[in-house]
This record gives sequence, structure tokens and C-alpha cells, in this order.
Amino acid sequence: MHYRETITALSTRETTFFLPTMRWFERRGLRVLMYHKVSLKTGDALTVTVDQLKEQLGWLRTEEFEFVTCAALVAALEAGKAIPPRAVLVTFDDA
Repeated sequence: MHYRETITALSTRETTFFLPTMRWFERRGLRVLMYHKVSLKTGDALTVTVDQLKEQLGWLRTEEFEFVTCAALVAALEAGKAIPPRAVLVTFDDA
């Protein structure tokens, strides 16, 4: 079944999340979050502050997501093991 996704904004204090309305966080499987830059102060649209990052990662912990490393993910895939149903891989591009 193909779902048509639209984007909604969810604001919490100083952080705005853009979420598909089909509630991506309720799906099973790996979620990959890519951050471009983290800074003490916001410099541009590609930068999150340290406080925003803490808030976003804290939300994931509160919602019982399980953080995985690249090494753990590769090891599970090579061994034919399942990854956790609420797995999250956090990456930093050009940090």
C-alpha cells in the first residue's frame, strides 16, 4: 500500500520537528537521523543548537527508541539478526 505523506510541524519550546502525518515514529524498522551541524548558537538553517539536540534525543529516549551504532547495525545484518523494532541511527554530516 502506498501512503501519501504530508508534512506537519510540531514545535516544542525552541525546537521544531517536521513530521510526516503518517507518524513515522510508530513504524517498525531503522530510522536514520542526519544532522549537519551542532553549535552553541544557531548559525543557519542546517544547524541545531546543543540544547535542541539534547531535547530531540531526549524525546527519542522518552519514547523508548533504541540508539544503535553503525558497527552494531552491520554486525546484526551480517549475522542475519533482527535490529531492534525502534532502532535509531544518528549521523553527523560535515560536522
